[in-house]
Amino acid sequence: QCRDGVHCPEGSVYPNGIGSCKRGHYCRFGTRKPCPVGTYCPNEYTFEPLPCEPGTFNLMIGQAECSVCPVGYMCPSYGLRDPVICPPGMVCSRKGLASPNIRCPAGFYCPTGTQTSDPFRNDTTLRPYACTPGTYCLAGTGSNEVIEGEVSHAQFCAKGFFCEAASVSAKGSGPCPPGFICEKGTANPRPTPKGFFAEHSGTIEATACLPGFYAPTIENKDCYPCPP
Repeated sequence: QCRDGVHCPEGSVYPNGIGSCKRGHYCRFGTRKPCPVGTYCPNEYTFEPLPCEPGTFNLMIGQAECSVCPVGYMCPSYGLRDPVICPPGMVCSRKGLASPNIRCPAGFYCPTGTQTSDPFRNDTTLRPYACTPGTYCLAGTGSNEVIEGEVSHAQFCAKGFFCEAASVSAKGSGPCPPGFICEKGTANPRPTPKGFFAEHSGTIEATACLPGFYAPTIENKDCYPCPP
C-alpha cells in the first residue's frame, strides 16, 4: 500500500511511489490532488490540506501558501477563499488583519474598505470623511446619512447649538450666540428677523417684541422702546 504524503500513480511497485507529493498538493492513498481554494499545502509530503489561517486567504488551487489579507480588508476566519471588505465605521490600515484595527475617528465617517484613519491623506479616497455641517459623528460612524438613534450613522446637532463640519458631539461648535436662533440640525446660526430678538445664548426660537417695543434690524439681542 502506498504511504501517505507520496504520489503513487497506477502501476507503482514501491510504497514510496515516485516520490514526494510536491508543494501545493496533497497525496491521500497515493493519489495527488491540488490543494483546494481556502487551503494551502506547504510541505512536499502533505496528506491533508491546511486551512488558511485568519489574516490570510486563498482563491486559487494548488498553492503552497496563502495570500496575506490586503489593506482595507480583513480575513476573520479559517479557510477563506476571499478577503472580507472592512466594515463601515472601521479602519483596516494594515495587511494581514483578522479584524479591523482602528475605529473611525469622531467627527468623521468611514465607508466600507477604509484604509487609513487619517482624514487628510490625499493619496487615497479610502479614508475618513468629515461629517456634514449640522450633524455630528461619534467614533465608529460609518455613514453620513442621518438615522436618529443609530450611532453608526451621523446625528443631527442638538437644539440650541450649531455644528460645523467634523463635529464630534451634539453640542458641536457651541451654543447659539445671542441674536441668533438654532433649531435642531443647525449648521450656521440664523439671525433673528426684524421684530424679534434672542437675548440669551442657546435660543431655539426667536421671541417677538412686546407692544411698545421694536427691532428695526436682524440679529437682535433685545428690542428698543418705541419713540414717543
